[in-house]
Amino acid sequence: MKRTAIYGTGNLAANKIKELVHSGADPVVVYDRLHFWGEFCGIPIRFWGHVWKEDIDELIICAPDMYVEEIYRRIFDAAFNNNIRILGYGGEDLYEIFGIPDYRLDSYCYSKRSLKDLYAAIDDAEAVSFDIFDTLIMRRTMEPTDVFELVDIDSGKKFHFTDDFRAVRREAELKCGGNIQRIYSEISGMVNVSQSDIRELIEKELKYESLLTVPRRDMVEAFKYALKMGKSVSLISDMYLPHELMKNILEKNGISGDYSLFISCDYGVNKGNGLFQIYKNKINANKYLHIGDDLYADICGAKREGIVTFEIRSSMDLAKYTTLSALTGYARSIVDRLIAGIVMEELFNSPFSLCAHGDIIEVDDARTYGKVFIAPLIFYYMEQLFLYVKQNGSIKTVLFPARDGFLMKKIFDMYYKEHLSAEGRYLFASRRLCNEAADYDNTDVGRNYRKYLKQEGIENEGEYVLCELCSKGSTQDALNRILKTSLKGFYLSRRDGLDNLDIHSLYDRKEHKAGVGLFVEWGNCIESVMSSNDPSCIAIDSTLQPVYDIERRTEKEKIFMEKSQKGILEFFDIMSDCGLIASGEHISDDLCLKLLSMQGNVVLSGELDFLNERGFYDDLLQKRIKYHFDRHIWE
Repeated sequence: MKRTAIYGTGNLAANKIKELVHSGADPVVVYDRLHFWGEFCGIPIRFWGHVWKEDIDELIICAPDMYVEEIYRRIFDAAFNNNIRILGYGGEDLYEIFGIPDYRLDSYCYSKRSLKDLYAAIDDAEAVSFDIFDTLIMRRTMEPTDVFELVDIDSGKKFHFTDDFRAVRREAELKCGGNIQRIYSEISGMVNVSQSDIRELIEKELKYESLLTVPRRDMVEAFKYALKMGKSVSLISDMYLPHELMKNILEKNGISGDYSLFISCDYGVNKGNGLFQIYKNKINANKYLHIGDDLYADICGAKREGIVTFEIRSSMDLAKYTTLSALTGYARSIVDRLIAGIVMEELFNSPFSLCAHGDIIEVDDARTYGKVFIAPLIFYYMEQLFLYVKQNGSIKTVLFPARDGFLMKKIFDMYYKEHLSAEGRYLFASRRLCNEAADYDNTDVGRNYRKYLKQEGIENEGEYVLCELCSKGSTQDALNRILKTSLKGFYLSRRDGLDNLDIHSLYDRKEHKAGVGLFVEWGNCIESVMSSNDPSCIAIDSTLQPVYDIERRTEKEKIFMEKSQKGILEFFDIMSDCGLIASGEHISDDLCLKLLSMQGNVVLSGELDFLNERGFYDDLLQKRIKYHFDRHIWE
């Protein structure tokens, strides 16, 4: 029997549920934009972001005709990526009616407005007001309620919530409105938690609100410009955090000075039902300007009070206009959603980031490149490596071969070592060095290398796992021959090569053909990012010290590597701060692949322009090779 879901909690939804129940096709779950908790007509209400957990076959949108397309566009990516048919109230297939949402016209119209236009609008006003969230500051998340799920992870196991805390927290806010204290007072009546637990939950929510908010830099500069030009500046927000707590968050993000603050929870009304009127009564001016991202709350709400508006776009809205539009459909867990939030922060921090190229993204610095395109994949690899080592209790040493194991070893020591009994070891073990040592076992090359391995505590009776990014297994095979044992291998992607090796590959050449194809294209680039600053080790001398080849990389390639690594470590710092290192939370491998592939659809300029050639030096082949897109090979 088909598993059917309902979208909506109004009269149409109630009628459709009755119709389905009467026909014997009971709906299994209800989704709604506002409500995530409780029941509707006896059917459980769930958070739409968790639709991937429910194994839904079809979803029926139960809403007035004027809202159906808007809802369809909002949920399309997640439904499409989870193979869910979207139907109208009468059973019509909405994909046949609306097709794939196309935001290009919106992009064309919006990208015509620039920061210069905003400054001109500020110049023309006497009183200037700014929305706060998604305008002056933004969260590193897909949705505001993602903060609640982090609180859930941090506290939920302790308090044993029987329901998703995100849903409980959201429902409490809808029931009572008001400030955060009233919301949590409502929660204490919904679930069994003590007052001391409530205080702890509030502290954790405030911690994550502060941790995850970052300034939208161009907008903060516009705020400062308005102050500098002597405008009467105000901030207006529909928010449950009272005045003083909001001030702290704003100051942390560089927003300070002589401004007025209008928060809905302080006045008991929001932008749609009186907050703008209160603002105008307190701030007397001849010409008002309000700047915000929400069409209904900011733009329509302000216009109803005769205020001129300047609409900007949130980072999530900007992403819809680009090749990243499908990204949200791959974001399933809280980790995925935080990854998406980090990407949005980096690429669309400025509301005017699309002014130069329309719907094309431009990336010009290596730190952003590493943080957006490489870090999610490395995080996925390290989390899976952690689980692999933890589950294989016999593994005593995790081997990170030089040079592309350099940053992995650093990440292992910084973030994972404390969670494991196994130690990490950085090992001089290039393909060239290991194969020569194995092939010339009875020469100085082979003898010196065996002595080096013994010095490092690597002997044939140990239990080791060799970490590789993109490999055929030649280094592992050579080490097996040298040690006369069988190492375990843990690879990001296994290329066509040796089949007689004990290898666990996250993207296997048989099971993930599309993914492996991407690593053929980008593998050398990934390895160059993860490498050490030293040249390749070509031998171990008689004193058991490394002998380095001459440096083959250009200065630009080395700067690219160092700055990309900085971005990757920033990514891991955020994950660590959010308690998501070694957490066991689900990570979408499809999301990581999607981000890796996206770099082929952006404009790479500045520090990254050399990547357009895709040329890197190969240590084993001892020559610079280049990827040919027409034949899908490196030469």
